[in-house]
Amino acid sequence: MNKEILNLIEERLDEGKRKYGHENVETDGRNFITEALEEILDCSVYVAAKLIEIRREMSPLPNHCIICDKPTMNTLCSSCKEKETNVTGMLAIGNGEKCPYCETIMNADSDTIGHMIENHQEKFKKVLYGEN
Repeated sequence: MNKEILNLIEERLDEGKRKYGHENVETDGRNFITEALEEILDCSVYVAAKLIEIRREMSPLPNHCIICDKPTMNTLCSSCKEKETNVTGMLAIGNGEKCPYCETIMNADSDTIGHMIENHQEKFKKVLYGEN
């Protein structure tokens, strides 16, 4: 693998020579630290974009929050997830409590959030976001 890495570096140097001509680092005039930091920033953008592509390809989940429809890589955006934690804590999940809006018993196997969204979405939104 080291040989492949060296080959890639050599290819980049050759491309730079073709693109910019012969470089003499002593008379170049650029600040190489600044140049390197700017290249790292560019690299960060490319890596982040690729990571987003990979996550979208791998994720069976929607790319929007199921509550507020904001873009997210998860089922719930961070804001709704925080509020959902408070709400589900009140529902006593797994204790055999009834749904606060119907007679459905919520136990450890229940999909409480799914139940709330499917059956009581407007009421659930009011709990999460208050009266609007």
